[in-house]
Amino acid sequence: MRSNRRINKQTAAPRTKKRRCLLKLFALVLLITGAYWGAKYAIDTARKTLFPVKEIVFSGNKHVSESELKAIMGINVNESLLELSSKELEGRLLKSPWIKAVSFRKDFPHRFTVRIEESMPYALLEMNGRTFFIDDKGNMLEELKGEAIPFLPIISGDPFKNSSVFSEVLNLVRTMKDKGFIAVKD
Repeated sequence: MRSNRRINKQTAAPRTKKRRCLLKLFALVLLITGAYWGAKYAIDTARKTLFPVKEIVFSGNKHVSESELKAIMGINVNESLLELSSKELEGRLLKSPWIKAVSFRKDFPHRFTVRIEESMPYALLEMNGRTFFIDDKGNMLEELKGEAIPFLPIISGDPFKNSSVFSEVLNLVRTMKDKGFIAVKD
């Protein structure tokens, strides 16, 4: 009987060592996982709370107002400078026909600077009883509203029906501006 107990004690000792080893390994994995998620949470929280945008400065915009630009960009109040994606904001802004190019600068700790290059009205397009500003590539910028007509050449017709003629007219306007026959005024 004694020999059976000895055998049980001898086989029980390695089992408890294995259990302790597995328990230590489990605790280590749990500790590493907890440290990872804790660090990730701390970094995410810091990114969202550090460097909140308190001032947005625009330059180069004449036709698009600052309030319109802010609405297009969709930046939330106190959004972190670290969270702002320049590519995403650029994509949103370039959807406006007035905006030709855009660049950004993050001035830490709280300022976001947006430099706008706007398309310039090149001519007026009269089509279907309505008048539109167009740029040098023939893109429609905006419908002309109000009584005042700017000092720009007026092109009439539908550019979608006669695209080759329309591009020739744009080339003619470009040549006339280059030769000084048409004055460019802001």
